[in-house]
Amino acid sequence: MKNHTTRKDRLINLDEKTKQLLGDKRMPIPMKPGKPEKYDYEYVRNGTADIFVAVEFKAGKRVTQVTKRRTMKDFALFVKMLVDEYPDVEVIQLVTDNLNAAEIEINVMDIECTGRRIADKETLVREVAAWTKRRNAQRKKINWKFTRDTADKKLSKYYVP
Repeated sequence: MKNHTTRKDRLINLDEKTKQLLGDKRMPIPMKPGKPEKYDYEYVRNGTADIFVAVEFKAGKRVTQVTKRRTMKDFALFVKMLVDEYPDVEVIQLVTDNLNAAEIEINVMDIECTGRRIADKETLVREVAAWTKRRNAQRKKINWKFTRDTADKKLSKYYVP
C-alpha cells in the first residue's frame, strides 16, 4: 500500500456557504471576572460573503477561500486554486454538493469560527484562514462510514442499484 502523501489521486469534497456579515449596533460590554461578555441583540447588516470549503477528509486537509460573491467565476477560480494545492497529483476526484462530507466540515467551522457575528469580509478572511491553518495542523479527519451498501439500504427507493 502506498504512503498517502505519494498517491497520485485524491478524493476531495467541495461545498460553499454564504455568511451574512453583521456588525454590532452598540458596542459590546467586555467580559469581566465571573461575568460573560454582553452584547445587544440589534445589529447592522454589512452585506454577505461566500466561503468555499474543500475537504480531503481521509487526509485531514482542507482548503478554504472567502469571496465577495458566489458566481461561476468565483467557483472556477477556487477550483483552480485547489488544483494548484496538489501539484504532484495526477487525478483529483472532486465531489461537489455531496450532502454530507463538506457540510460536516462547514458545521465544524460554524461552531469553532464563523457561527458568531463577523462585521466585515477582511475579518472573515483572517478568521477562516486561521481556523483552516489550525485544523490542517491538527490533521482533523472525518471518519466517513457511508459505504455503497449503506447507500443502497438508505437510498435504494430513489434509484435502481
